[in-house]
Amino acid sequence: DGLWNTEGASMTVTVRPFVYQTWAFILAVTVLAAGGAAGIYRYRIAALRRRAAELERDVEERTRHLQVEKERAERANSDKGELMHVVAHDLKNPLTSIYGMANMMHQDELDAETMRFSTAAILHSSEYMMNLIEDLLNVEAMESGRITLKRTPVDLAALAGYVTAMTGQRAEQKGQRITLDLCRGDDAMVLGDTERLFQAMENYISNAVKYSPHGSVIEVSVQRAGAMVRFAVLDHGQGIPEEDQPKLFRKFQKLTPRPTGDESSTGLGLSIVKLLVEQHGGSVGAVSAPDIGSTFFFDLPYHTGR
Repeated sequence: DGLWNTEGASMTVTVRPFVYQTWAFILAVTVLAAGGAAGIYRYRIAALRRRAAELERDVEERTRHLQVEKERAERANSDKGELMHVVAHDLKNPLTSIYGMANMMHQDELDAETMRFSTAAILHSSEYMMNLIEDLLNVEAMESGRITLKRTPVDLAALAGYVTAMTGQRAEQKGQRITLDLCRGDDAMVLGDTERLFQAMENYISNAVKYSPHGSVIEVSVQRAGAMVRFAVLDHGQGIPEEDQPKLFRKFQKLTPRPTGDESSTGLGLSIVKLLVEQHGGSVGAVSAPDIGSTFFFDLPYHTGR
């Protein structure tokens, strides 16, 4: 209106920032971003460490597998060498004896007494070779998994009595006596293959007869021990030297003790027992002292039902 005004009219307007424009928000976002980045970094590091641990376990597992395969190959090579020794020595010697005796018999160079001796020698050598070949076939079949157990409830005490009766004649020929200490009732029940268990028990008892002196006592027992049933054979024979004891139950092992009645030994019997018992889920063992005697035993899981 033509009037000069030194103080004009005014109005203060304050525009508040949006939340995302505040310093607090920016600071919070910054902290969260930093924390998220740190979390992602730690997660990534943890994932890498887990992966590294998995790779390390894989390497260790493969290394163990390779070591097992290496040991298996070494054992196979060793067994092959032992088998060649058996073929070259343990089969060649009796075959040479048979050939020599048969050749003399063929040429009619023997009198009646020598003929009887030669025939007995041929039978002895033939029996040894048959037993050795049968043992080799048994070991190969069990190790290759070609033997299937026919599992049924077995009274181990009754079977022990039967095996003892079957092998008693050999003990009587050496003036030995076999005693029985058998548990009663259902305490001797196991689940197993009767034929194979017979084979294992017969081996233990035959060994005791073979390596015990004439006129000695052999003790056979079957007893329940908690969740296991133990079959044991105790003899009062030569015992096994301490240096020989780690060789027990291995294949092709000829130990220091010698049979007391000129019996033959293939060196495979105990290894067969070990394979048979382990196939039944059991374990084998022996306690021995030189000039005192030995106790060979195996434990099988107790079976509650018939």
